[in-house]
Amino acid sequence: MEAPTILVTGSLAAPRSLRRYLAAVEAAGAAPLAVLAGETPPAEALARLADAAGLVLTGGADVDPAFYGDAREPATEVDAFERDALERALVEDALARDLAVFAICRGFQLLNVALGGSLLQDIPGGAHRDVDGRSAWATVHVDAASPLAAITGERPWVNHRHHQAVTPARLASAVVPWAWSGDGELVEAGFVPGRRWVCGVQWHPERDEEHLPGPDADAFRAASRALFRRLVEAAAVRTETGVS
Repeated sequence: MEAPTILVTGSLAAPRSLRRYLAAVEAAGAAPLAVLAGETPPAEALARLADAAGLVLTGGADVDPAFYGDAREPATEVDAFERDALERALVEDALARDLAVFAICRGFQLLNVALGGSLLQDIPGGAHRDVDGRSAWATVHVDAASPLAAITGERPWVNHRHHQAVTPARLASAVVPWAWSGDGELVEAGFVPGRRWVCGVQWHPERDEEHLPGPDADAFRAASRALFRRLVEAAAVRTETGVS
């Protein structure tokens, strides 16, 4: 069977990060195709999506609060308006055509905003922000009844690199939470029911080479790769409105 094509969003400002996502999609058995804000015209990006079976919304800069009707707070760095607009158009089209979608970190935040939710612009204490290029690691609590638990377990140790977040109060009504931070204050993963497969996580499974101590390392890497394989499996399934 021919490998499904999956669009991967990104930015010219972070080529190394983009390569990680492309490699993860390819390793899972799909054909990745990069769409870069500032380089790929929106009409061309949507045309590429028309021939694809899936979409990966990647990590990156803060989502502009103008997209969800809030004023910018001092900690919010607004410099990705063009990317916000492009990715919102892509995710809306992907949802309309029932494509498989995997939204990672900023991508999960963008998905939540596109579906009518909003964001906490700065997590108090900065516990989830990366420092000197190193991710912050924490245990998240996964709903034991969710399909995510079968992939990650109920208490996975995961890598964070963000200071904005989705909270239960700011979660879009179309998104069902699958995981929370240890204190329950942040939504760490969610999905959109009734779709082929639309899943968002607040951590970075594409960075499975990162070092972390103890036996959690192997579990993290195995779960990270399994998440991308699940995306590819969903992308390869033919639906009435989607493609394969």
